[in-house]
Amino acid sequence: SICEGERREKIFAWLAAPDHQSSHTSAQKKRQPETGLWFVRGETFKAWRDLSHSTLWLHGIMGSGKTILCSTLVDELFRPNGRDLLPAVAYFYFTNKQIGTNVAVRSLINQLSLTMTSHGDDIPAALESLYSQHSEGRQSPTLDTLISTLKSLIESISHPYIILDALEECEDGNRLLQLIQEIHGCGSLHLLATSRDELDIMDVMSSLDPLSVPMDGIHIQDDIHLHIHQTIYNNQRYQKWSLEVKEKVETTLMNGAHGMFRWVDCQLDALGKCRTSAAVEAALQTLPKTLYETYDKILLNIEEDDSQSALKVLQWLAFSVCPISLAETVEILAMNPNAAGACLFNPEERLLNPREVLIICSSLVTISEEEIDGRYLGTTNLEQVRLAHFSVKEYLTSGHVRGGRASIFYFNQHMANTFIAESCLGYLLQLDQTFCDHGTGHLNYPLYQYAAEHWTHHAQSTGCSSDTLQRLIMALLRNKDTMYTNWIKLHDPDDPWRKRLDEDPIGGPLYYASLTGLEIPSRLLLDSGVEVNADGG
Repeated sequence: SICEGERREKIFAWLAAPDHQSSHTSAQKKRQPETGLWFVRGETFKAWRDLSHSTLWLHGIMGSGKTILCSTLVDELFRPNGRDLLPAVAYFYFTNKQIGTNVAVRSLINQLSLTMTSHGDDIPAALESLYSQHSEGRQSPTLDTLISTLKSLIESISHPYIILDALEECEDGNRLLQLIQEIHGCGSLHLLATSRDELDIMDVMSSLDPLSVPMDGIHIQDDIHLHIHQTIYNNQRYQKWSLEVKEKVETTLMNGAHGMFRWVDCQLDALGKCRTSAAVEAALQTLPKTLYETYDKILLNIEEDDSQSALKVLQWLAFSVCPISLAETVEILAMNPNAAGACLFNPEERLLNPREVLIICSSLVTISEEEIDGRYLGTTNLEQVRLAHFSVKEYLTSGHVRGGRASIFYFNQHMANTFIAESCLGYLLQLDQTFCDHGTGHLNYPLYQYAAEHWTHHAQSTGCSSDTLQRLIMALLRNKDTMYTNWIKLHDPDDPWRKRLDEDPIGGPLYYASLTGLEIPSRLLLDSGVEVNADGG
């Protein structure tokens, strides 16, 4: 019925599961044909797929292709094989350390529930119960209640599959490992995880007695060779090379790869920019030996005029709460500090060709077109900008960069969150009343929704210790006539799942500052004489 359909939509909207498909699609696009077949056609994969209550662990060094192989097996699970119903498969890629267990569990619940409803079932009783127990969606569930719901779903499904990629990239890694231990014994679950060989992960995964596949054997070398060969001979970019040059590049990269797909991709990108055979030959003689040395070379080759632009984009991509679209990236590049250090948005600074972000940041970033549920536009295709690999963030925030030749590109979590929060606030402070009233802000100002939803997260993460950040926050909170009202209309932290109506009352600044954990701004408001007992805070 219509009422049941509306309730189903409300429950899934309340669950607020992130987009899980985009990371999978991105990994798919990087995969060369025929790579990974040794795995999905092998006995280990078949045993994991077919045996009840099975666990599989893929593990290896950074850049060894674990995520790409993970996408291969997800596709294999969904491949038609005469079944009447799709298998219950839920997967999650930890793409950076801003993503925690809570987000992953929401996604897994969402995927398993959608599979069950696609089979003609009603919303699973476990999810229905979770929604009801939280005041019909007026409260947010805790991680413990989410995990309890996930376990109930797993136990109610025959042979569910859960795939978790890059465990080491989870924000709260220890809690994720506890989750794995908790669900390991549920029902007939087939669990697969990929990770680097980090001690805490090795201890937990080994204790589960998994089927184990180290990513360091002859099969990985064969896949890397196939990847290099197909790229060189099938990609139009490299057809300018003679057969002799292609063969030399192929041999040299195979000798230097040492099991790292990511290292190979960076070298191919750099070699593809060479304009002469002599330049290719010279580049092959001076290839960086490690991935970090490769990233050094990429940063040092960025044009001086582009260095600050590159730093802005890299900070956002490393610590944004959710994926950033190409249109949002253009807005970020149009933010520049004024004399007081505050970031201000200037539409005249927008890139005329948005894809030039690939020139600015070179092979450290990538652009992919993903189908997503737009914040206001419904399901739509958006070009998303991402760091090209997990290792890019680790490199940029490492002591290697801080003390090296590329130190101007160094940042840490505090620095990045401060910059992002100041950028969001600078953006919001330049939106007038007509912006919300006309309802077309998402078209003319693509960054506004991210700024409204997430500036408090970034500010709270820094402790609001920056004087500039404090001034921007107070400027927003004290401007109740336009900017402050715009913010709450765009995103009400007190009820983020409901679209506000114009006649809805808006609480006071002290209420929202306290609600979102902004301790210093709350004290500044109290010191300025804000009435504690005023309506709405």
